[in-house]
Amino acid sequence: IDTSEILLSRLLERARAADDEVRVVLPDQGAADRYAGVLDSMGVRGFMIPKLRLSDSSVRLDFSAVTESPKSVIVLDDAVFTGGTHAAVASHLRSTGTTEVHLAVTHLAAGPSTLRSLASSGIAAVSHFSTCSDASGTFRGMVVEALHWRHDRSVMSHILEALN
Repeated sequence: IDTSEILLSRLLERARAADDEVRVVLPDQGAADRYAGVLDSMGVRGFMIPKLRLSDSSVRLDFSAVTESPKSVIVLDDAVFTGGTHAAVASHLRSTGTTEVHLAVTHLAAGPSTLRSLASSGIAAVSHFSTCSDASGTFRGMVVEALHWRHDRSVMSHILEALN
């Protein structure tokens, strides 16, 4: 079940209420393939950062695709395990003038070292559906918010509509 549209719409509502213009960053081609249709259907501008896998544990990100420095960014992905790509994206965006970086993921399977890495990279908040992790609250200045979709009637009705 793809919950990305539900997650993204909640975060965009908050940003728009705060009158922030938000861009969505897709941290690799896989995310772009998964979420381009979602962004188009929601009328949201976004961009993808190409990633070249050098080995099982090493990647190179091509930041030449980043041609603007939006004030506020939501990095959207399906899962965070090590957080290395997400931390690198956030660090780069912060170094070019982005002031607010929010990470939105369906599955957060992250321990304390990953959360430390994300927080030190400048990510202000992580929102996720509580599918893999019970991490929530504040972690060294970074808000970690678990959206409990299993108990949210509006989310469940949206998922059921999508299945029909």
